[in-house]
Amino acid sequence: MPRRHNPRCSRRGAGGTIDLLAELCLLYGHAYGIEAWEQTLRSRSTFDDLWSRWRDDLTARWTDAYPGSRPMAAYMSGEIAPPNWQHELACLRHPVTLAGSVVIPDRAWHNREMELEHLAAVGVVDHEEYAEALTRFEDPAPTCVHRYKSLADPA
Repeated sequence: MPRRHNPRCSRRGAGGTIDLLAELCLLYGHAYGIEAWEQTLRSRSTFDDLWSRWRDDLTARWTDAYPGSRPMAAYMSGEIAPPNWQHELACLRHPVTLAGSVVIPDRAWHNREMELEHLAAVGVVDHEEYAEALTRFEDPAPTCVHRYKSLADPA
C-alpha cells in the first residue's frame, strides 16, 4: 500500500493555520496544566505575535460560544484589565504564567458570572451580549468545551 506523500505534521505551523496547543494557551491561559504544552508561548514576543495574528478570529469564535467572556489572552496582553479577585487560599489559586512570570494570580473567574459582571462594568459587554450570557448561564453546562469550534479543526 502506498504511503501518504505529505505527512500530517507538515501542516503544523503553516501561515494560515494555528497550532491547537497555541490556540488553547491563548484561549485559556494554559493547556490543561501540562507545562510542556506551553512551549509555544515561552516568550513574550511569541505570545504577542500569536495574539496579534489570531486575536480577531479567536475572539469572534470565543464570544459566539461563550458570550459574556473573552479569551484569556485579552487579559494577559493587557487589553482588558482582569477582575481583582484571588481565592483566599493560595493553594486553590490558578495563576497564569507567561515567560516564567506570573501574569495573573488567579483565573478561576474566567468564563464565569464574575467575568461577565466585570466586563459589563468596564464597558466591554453591551446589553445584547449580556442578555445572551445570562441565557448561556442558565444552561446546565455553560462552560462546556464543546461549545467552542477550534480554528485548528479542519472542518
